[in-house]
Amino acid sequence: MLYQILQRLRTRLRESRPSRRRPQPQCRPQLQLLETRLLLTTANVLSEPTFRTDEFNYAANFDFDLVAPKDFRDKIEGGQQSSTSASLKWHDPVNASGFIAAEAVGTGTAEFYWLDPTAGNDPSYTGWLPCADYRIYNAGTYSFDVNAESETVTVTDKEALVSRYDAYQSHAIGCEQPTPATSYSFGGSLDGYSGTYDPQTLEVNIGYDRFHGPTHVVVTTDVISSGPVNTDPSTFTMTLNPYGSEEPRGVPGVDFLDLNNAGIDLTVDLAGKAIPPVNGDVWEPVAKVRLFWADSDMNKLEGGEVQMDNRENLNVYWNNTQIHVEVDDLSDSPHEAEFLIVELDVADTVDIANQKLAVPIVCNDESPFILELQTEEFVRTDDMSGSIVCKGEGTVYVGRNDGIDRMLRIEDATVITGRA
Repeated sequence: MLYQILQRLRTRLRESRPSRRRPQPQCRPQLQLLETRLLLTTANVLSEPTFRTDEFNYAANFDFDLVAPKDFRDKIEGGQQSSTSASLKWHDPVNASGFIAAEAVGTGTAEFYWLDPTAGNDPSYTGWLPCADYRIYNAGTYSFDVNAESETVTVTDKEALVSRYDAYQSHAIGCEQPTPATSYSFGGSLDGYSGTYDPQTLEVNIGYDRFHGPTHVVVTTDVISSGPVNTDPSTFTMTLNPYGSEEPRGVPGVDFLDLNNAGIDLTVDLAGKAIPPVNGDVWEPVAKVRLFWADSDMNKLEGGEVQMDNRENLNVYWNNTQIHVEVDDLSDSPHEAEFLIVELDVADTVDIANQKLAVPIVCNDESPFILELQTEEFVRTDDMSGSIVCKGEGTVYVGRNDGIDRMLRIEDATVITGRA
């Protein structure tokens, strides 16, 4: 009994003693040097880019060939097609919708194969005999889609408007003039039509090839001309627009660039005849807008090109008529930068000169407030953190550009404003 009591006391003593814990290593946070990250300038689309709608002339020679094996054949050689109206509306650098209203004329011959059942094997009583000679007039329309990348034309609709024979002479019984007259250019099945588009010559070509049972009908065309009506010289016009408001401060973005409160709002307009794609590649821009920091209106700084996010929004494609872009979040300008040069860099294969606009960088626009030094000018300098700021010393006038331009006068002041 006494032994059990002693055992319990020992157990309680052990439980009452503080436990000895092993010393734990202390967690000491460490700082690691990270690589420099560059915040890219953003080019935002202000409105969807617009693309060309071209009227064009279409003229082609065509051959019609219908063959029913060992029975009948009908042929027009050297017919002529010509458009009365034709247009092509582009939706992007690749896809367009087109329409052609055209007339077709031609002279043809029809023949039938005769086998005299009483002639036995005498070949003089068998062969192709004249059926009819005729001259046709057809009028109709094609609606179609163009894929400039694959250079294909898909006819989506067609309509035969007028079909008549201006002359017809039958040479055998059963070869009388058909009623109604056949539409040789516009009367086929829709799935038989196909065509090509050449983005270098801007030519549309539509033909026909289809079996109707055993009868094979082929219409081949040889385009004489299919170029746009507009033959004026191609031109580019780059314009800087007021940025940020309908009532701009002065003319920001045109007369000067205030990096505190403004960015660049620009349009590029294309006019005149269409520009063929660069080396046949419809996705290769014919021009690009690029931005450079510069220490004068002529001299770009080495490595001074402004790096862009959404860079593709500043591309000008071969069939654009306008792009309208706003450039925001301009990265910090180098200390020696006095200008931002906006350049339209035209592809070497396009015979149009580059364009360049130099925008002076203004130091210190705190609209709607006006800060004006009495004798000196604000200068761009580095603050203690290395950021570029505007600094002025001396007598400072404070006003508002929407009210009194000089409300306060402060003597012996040092004024530092935000990023220049």
